[in-house]
Amino acid sequence: MERTFLSLVDQGLALDNVEHALKNLLLTQKKTKKSLCVLQEFLDSVSANEKFYSIAEEKMNALLPDFFEVRCFDGVKKVLENFSKKVPICLVTKGVEEYQEQKLKKAGIDRAIFSKIIVTREKNKKIHYTKLMKYFDSQKLIACGDHVDGDLVPAKQLNGTTIYVGESNRPLDKDALKYLDYRVEHFFQVEPILEKLIG
Repeated sequence: MERTFLSLVDQGLALDNVEHALKNLLLTQKKTKKSLCVLQEFLDSVSANEKFYSIAEEKMNALLPDFFEVRCFDGVKKVLENFSKKVPICLVTKGVEEYQEQKLKKAGIDRAIFSKIIVTREKNKKIHYTKLMKYFDSQKLIACGDHVDGDLVPAKQLNGTTIYVGESNRPLDKDALKYLDYRVEHFFQVEPILEKLIG
């Protein structure tokens, strides 16, 4: 995040106080976790030129340096391994395919766990959820994610069940709450929910 921010400044992003802006940006990222979304909101707040959005996306989706670590939420691997034996597990993620593949590898998640992996540039995943439901001939959709608009709203629009994973102190507006069937703070808390829904 910091490297991308500094690249934007180097490319000419005009700010009154660079240090103050960076400090606020990093604090916001700690609360929300979605770096690219945080950067886009930041660029909105400073009325940045459109070119800076492209620069930010390109930098955030650049290949990760060797020293960069990707850590999984507690319980992710166990939940994926357990439920991939019972139902198709699909990953629908926004970004660049090579970058997302690299994140999986660095996190130590075997891509073979997933029945399907879809990497899209689109924020709204509804079209992909629909395709997956047709592909697996299923009327049942359970979406789990940390981004209400991108991960969960499209699932709810398809009568799916939604599980939001995010820190309890992360603010969500009242409109967002109507799209959540379950809200947990830690990924390991997803397992009993899936046991109840899937068996």
